Amino acid sequence: MSNPKKGAIELLYAADTGGQLFRFDVVEDKSNNKVSIQGAKLADIQGAGVSGNRRFYTKPDISFVRLYGQTIGLIGIGSGYRAHPLNEDVNDRFYLFYDKKVINRDFESDVITEQSLVDITNQTEYVDPATGQTVERYTSLFDILSNKEKNNGWFLKLSQGEKVLSNSSTINYRLFFPTYSPNKSDSDVPVCSAIAGRNKLFALNVLDGRPVFFRETQPDGSLGEYERSMDLTTGGIAPPFSVYYPVGNSGQAGDAAAFVGLEKICGGNDCDFLDQITTLKWRELTGEEIDKIKTD
Repeated sequence: MSNPKKGAIELLYAADTGGQLFRFDVVEDKSNNKVSIQGAKLADIQGAGVSGNRRFYTKPDISFVRLYGQTIGLIGIGSGYRAHPLNEDVNDRFYLFYDKKVINRDFESDVITEQSLVDITNQTEYVDPATGQTVERYTSLFDILSNKEKNNGWFLKLSQGEKVLSNSSTINYRLFFPTYSPNKSDSDVPVCSAIAGRNKLFALNVLDGRPVFFRETQPDGSLGEYERSMDLTTGGIAPPFSVYYPVGNSGQAGDAAAFVGLEKICGGNDCDFLDQITTLKWRELTGEEIDKIKTD
C-alpha cells in the first residue's frame, strides 16, 4: 500500500474456522509515506479428536483496558459449529484472550493455547482468613494474573451440545453473549418436527469471567447470588445482544434498553451497565489526536 490517508486503520483481528486467532498491524513509515502490514497468530484452541474440533464462526469482540499501568487488548470469542448447529459432539467454549503487546506492536513468542488459559468454569474452594471457613468463590483477576503459566486469559466450558453462534458484546466491563443448545434428545419434541433448541444469555466480567448482571429474586423479595446466565424465550438461533437508544418525538433521548432479537433483557435503570455510556457519532481522528490517546 502507498499514499495512506490520515486516520487509517492501525490493527485488525481475525478468527477462522480452524479455531485460530490472528492480529495484523498496519504500520505507517512516515519517512517514505509507505504502509506495511505485519501479522501473527495469537491463539490456537483446537483440541484432539472430534470433541476438540472447535471452530470460530463469529467475529472477535475487542476492548482495551489499563492493568497495572499497561494497556492490553481483550479479545472475546466463542466456539461453535455454525454450519451444523445441531451437532453435539464438540466440547465448545467461550474464550477471553489477553493481548499484552498490542500497544508495542509486538507479539508473544508462544501462541496462546487452552493450556495457557485459566479454566473459570467451576468455583474454587477458598479459606476465608477472617473466619477460617472454607467457601466457594469465582476466579478473580488476581488469580489469573498471578498464575505465571496461565496468565493469558480465561475460558468457560459450555454444557454438552451448547455452542456460541452469535457475536458477543462488551459494554462497560461486562461481556454479553448468547449460546444455543439443540437439545435433540428432548422427549417433548415430536418425531419429524423442527428443533427450535434453547438459548441462554451470559453476562460475565470481561476481565475474569465472574457473573455480573443476572440475579434471581428470592421468595421474600430479596436478590440472590449473581448467576452467569439466564434462559431466553427466543427460539432458533438467538441473534447478538444489542443496546438501543430511542429518541422521542421532541428529539430527546429516551431510556436505553437491551434486547436479544425482540426479547427485552432490561431497560432504564435496570440496565445499570449503561450508566456511564453515552451515544456518539463516529468521526475520523487526526494523527495528533491518535498520539494523544496513546499517551494519556
